[in-house]
Amino acid sequence: MSLLSRIEYQSGFSELEKKIADYLIEHKEDVIHMNLKELAKATYTSTATISRFCKKVGEKNFNDFRVHFAEVTQSQSFATVNFNRPFIISMIFINKQ
Repeated sequence: MSLLSRIEYQSGFSELEKKIADYLIEHKEDVIHMNLKELAKATYTSTATISRFCKKVGEKNFNDFRVHFAEVTQSQSFATVNFNRPFIISMIFINKQ
């Protein structure tokens, strides 16, 4: 199961961990630029709670979590991009002339 799936599925999470997971899902772009203290502050938790959460989802520490989370979220955004779209628009424009 991928990191993002574990966070979204929230299996075995406490209420506090669910709150962290929800924040991560809703603020993916912001989280990859936050440090441990900033994420703890944003989720109204402690740095220790964030560290335990990272270990619970299979990462060694917060830094490893953030790198892996960034990789997963970046690859997810590229997967949803339709690279053919500009060409379709160009072809429609050319056909109308």
